[in-house]
Amino acid sequence: ISQLLGHHDSHCNVPPWHEGATGIEDRLQDGVPETIEGLRIAGVNVWVLTGDKQETAISVGHSSKLLSVDMDIMVLNATSQESCMEMLMSRREEINQQLASHSRSSVQSSPRHPLLSLHSVLGGSVSAPPLNRALVLDGLTIEHILSHKAMRATLLEIAKHCRSVLCCRVTPLQKAEVVRLVKEDLGVMTLAVGDGANDVSMIQTANVGVGVAGREGNQAVIASDFSMARFRFLERLLLVHGHWCYSRLANMMLYIFYKNVVSLSRVLEGVIVRKEM
Repeated sequence: ISQLLGHHDSHCNVPPWHEGATGIEDRLQDGVPETIEGLRIAGVNVWVLTGDKQETAISVGHSSKLLSVDMDIMVLNATSQESCMEMLMSRREEINQQLASHSRSSVQSSPRHPLLSLHSVLGGSVSAPPLNRALVLDGLTIEHILSHKAMRATLLEIAKHCRSVLCCRVTPLQKAEVVRLVKEDLGVMTLAVGDGANDVSMIQTANVGVGVAGREGNQAVIASDFSMARFRFLERLLLVHGHWCYSRLANMMLYIFYKNVVSLSRVLEGVIVRKEM
């Protein structure tokens, strides 16, 4: 027995050997940067809502072409409601100053034209393009903003002049609240894309929900209006099939108006003929 115990102790004192290790690489799918760039060129405002930490979210934003090297990134990390309000007000003041200087420089450099002068007399204004800025928010800042009506309006005013908005460390409920904020307060059509169970509330809140089938389950696909196997298919869904659908609906509306006018004219013609008889 003592020999067996000694043999067992000698084996226990040997340092463990690692036979192997496995890891999962969380990387972007093929075609994601090109798809996001194509949507932005088409005029689609892209907001990214993720639960990753801020450093990881900014790194993914650069790799997906949501952020560029020459872009001015505004990071808002507020610990209280008062500091959040101060940050929003200061950022809005900076943007207003840049827009004012841009409008003055454009008026001075542009030649005098009869149409431009008539446009100014009628009270019109040439809208400035979005600034080369990006807005980055964390979950605590979003929580403070969503709880205050004035800060909600200020956030949307700042976001309208930014090319990209990146929200990190957000919960599934905050994702849905941000989508509802943009949809209701701005009155625009929203589309949400997700691939996991934490994106279901966001997909159901948006006007159109798209689920990407992946390794995180089929919850997003089941709750969505459209499903796809790869994110890069979104570009064709919006820019090709979306354009065709819009054209068909427009032609259908014209046909309905034409049909109603023809039917009404026939009814009126019959009434006039009866009166003459």
